[in-house]
Amino acid sequence: MTEFVASNKCFTAIKHYEPLRCFAYKDYSGTLRVGYYHAKNVKSSDVINDEIANNYLKEDIQECESRINRLTLNPNQNQFDALVVFIFYFGISSMIESDLLKLIRENIHSIAIYDEFLKTNNVNEGFHEKMNRLKRCRTIAELYFTGKLDFTA
Repeated sequence: MTEFVASNKCFTAIKHYEPLRCFAYKDYSGTLRVGYYHAKNVKSSDVINDEIANNYLKEDIQECESRINRLTLNPNQNQFDALVVFIFYFGISSMIESDLLKLIRENIHSIAIYDEFLKTNNVNEGFHEKMNRLKRCRTIAELYFTGKLDFTA
């Protein structure tokens, strides 16, 4: 089985939706983050620069790559990139606990996967966060099926 590596589309998609934040902040759930949505070992006093933020993002994407490669799904590059972005935002448990992984294992090209991406939801989010999540999910679904990053979806 081929070990995939995320393409630049992953970085582009994440950076489109996540502004660089050089000071630690709390997201809607109260999780401390810094840079491009980085959460690992963040302290409230953290202040970083662009170079550190990019290094954190690279590490976070590498962790997502590893998790997807361990699932042995045999995706094409577009599908792999979409799954990396999905796991970056929503975590591996969102993929495993939903029907998404089941659908991918049954037929990696099933159009039902598109709809499953859009079902990703969090009841604790406000309206603005839900709309941003829906936009991200549409971008991920388009990337999965077309290989294109459509930020107008």
